[in-house]
Amino acid sequence: MGALTITDLKTTEFAGDYKMVVGEVTLASASDTVTLTDATNHISEIHSVFATIKTGLTTAFVGVAATYSSLVITLTPFGTTGNSHVPNAEGASAVVALMVVGK
Repeated sequence: MGALTITDLKTTEFAGDYKMVVGEVTLASASDTVTLTDATNHISEIHSVFATIKTGLTTAFVGVAATYSSLVITLTPFGTTGNSHVPNAEGASAVVALMVVGK
């Protein structure tokens, strides 16, 4: 499990207290984490996380699941069989786009 940093970070605010944080992470293992902070990301509560593959899609790496607890997002890439998969095993750099909605 690796701790990742969001790159190409963008933050915007909706009416009220809700915010959207958008960025990219390069996957490094079969289970990676991203930790948001109020000081850096201006978000103290996550309401939803959306993750999609931006680059690195292969016949063996077909999707990524995003779950969260508190301010920690766990990204789990998976292959065609549904099993956890290390996306860079084929030599392709796997970049995931994240969109986080919270307060």
